[in-house]
Amino acid sequence: MPEPDQPPEDDADRYVGMSIEDARRRAAEHGWMRVREVDEADPVITLEWITDRISFFVEDGSVARCWFH
Repeated sequence: MPEPDQPPEDDADRYVGMSIEDARRRAAEHGWMRVREVDEADPVITLEWITDRISFFVEDGSVARCWFH
């Protein structure tokens, strides 16, 4: 597990192209406590810093972009 206020060690690029189900599973295995899924229907997303959150931009059921907060 990561130290408090430190995100898990991970590589955002590894998630791109994965199905959202596989991405959720990998995120849990790597210690992410919060997973946020965003798609083109979401009009606004927040950008606050949350160290234990991983975010996925989803297109057609797959991760098109991934970033950490």
